[in-house]
Amino acid sequence: MDQGYEGKSIAEIAEMRGTDAWTAFFDLVKSGAVSVNPKSMNEEQKVLALRTPWVSVCTDAPPTDARKATYAHPRAFGSFVRVLAKYVREEKVISLESAVRQMSSLPANFLRIYDRGRIAPGLAADLLVFDPEKVRDTATFTKPLSFPEGMPYVIVNGRVVIDDGRFTGENGGAVLRLIAPSSNH
Repeated sequence: MDQGYEGKSIAEIAEMRGTDAWTAFFDLVKSGAVSVNPKSMNEEQKVLALRTPWVSVCTDAPPTDARKATYAHPRAFGSFVRVLAKYVREEKVISLESAVRQMSSLPANFLRIYDRGRIAPGLAADLLVFDPEKVRDTATFTKPLSFPEGMPYVIVNGRVVIDDGRFTGENGGAVLRLIAPSSNH
């Protein structure tokens, strides 16, 4: 895909190509060079989902290295922080405790990764220290590689990755593989 299209709207790309928006859209999709991320949920649906105790908070954005990437969807850097800022602090849709559970122990339990998602001796030390009054997402479609604010410390597998807001160069992450339970029923 033409790198000049990154971060542009369909209308802007159509103008660049000298065509109408629908033709530009279908030409881009047909080429296979782009993916389409339509808005598939309205606010009412999001609120309903967040208030459902068995629904986890997640993102479908792939891991993105801001030092190498040229573009990403804003949710790559903002999904979880947006829940904390918008749906917990500002709109009071769910409690802070519910949001943290829906982002940590609930999905870990669902995936049967029982050494994650909670704080206890002997478990993986994956911790995020944040200020609930200051946390906010800053990524937008025009500036998607923008880190969130209000999270000064991130610890992954016991290694400090973000220290007082600065990347340390540490990489404590690892691929976690689900081991299917035996089916000896």
